[in-house]
Amino acid sequence: MINKAGWMPLHKLLDRRDCDKELLRLFFEINEAKRQPVRIDGCDKRWTPLHLAMIHGNRYAIDLLMRKSVDPNSAQEKESTSVLSRIRKSIEVDGELVDEFDDQNNLAPARKLRFNESSGKLDPNLANANGTTLLHVYSRNDCYQQLVDLLPQQLLDINAQDELGNTPLHWALSGEYDKLLIELLLRSGADRNAANVQGQRPLHYICKRKDNEIRDIHDLMEVFFEIDGEVEVDAIDNQGLTPLQLAVANARPDMIDILLDHGADLSKFVFPRCEQLR
Repeated sequence: MINKAGWMPLHKLLDRRDCDKELLRLFFEINEAKRQPVRIDGCDKRWTPLHLAMIHGNRYAIDLLMRKSVDPNSAQEKESTSVLSRIRKSIEVDGELVDEFDDQNNLAPARKLRFNESSGKLDPNLANANGTTLLHVYSRNDCYQQLVDLLPQQLLDINAQDELGNTPLHWALSGEYDKLLIELLLRSGADRNAANVQGQRPLHYICKRKDNEIRDIHDLMEVFFEIDGEVEVDAIDNQGLTPLQLAVANARPDMIDILLDHGADLSKFVFPRCEQLR
């Protein structure tokens, strides 16, 4: 049964993070008992059930769908079969499930998988049309556990830059605040002085945040400075702004104190102009 959006019951079951494993198992058992085939490669306007399972990180459903997938030699739709076949070949890196993402930086299996033809596996460092890698997307989308699993294996380029020059650390600092994820990037070798095309370093990103999410900013900034290596605390972006000027503009005395404690030059400080902050 297909609704107006092209969805089948299996789409509805899988389009949620808390998909019930037992219900999914029973769904297949009942249909098999009634000899009613389940189209696991049925595609609505955009996604197959397997795509939805991957979007929500449902490993149980992914494994179940893989085991019940169509025969590559059957008369099913060629495109769907090809997608399933290539996912089957490239979904694992050293035995671990690796997510895909599309050119809009969504965590989802793209129609054209990022496939390393020489190795025959998915390459987690290949970028999409925007220069975005898997690590950028993980850093923006609160994927701490995925990073814990992959970073120690040195599979990911920690300082890859997208077309705007942003590294995964830039992305993590501009998305929803996740102290554990940001600290993991820092301790895994993220470049604290990497500048994007606007000349902004990660420290600029910390100091320009205007929300109240960073209640434990003191702890994060201490981690930022305690790692070996020099931090360019007085780095100037393309607008002529330093991190200290951004912290002052945001009325963040906690940030200001930490910057001064770590060598920010107060002797040359001038208040930023309004046009610089736009």
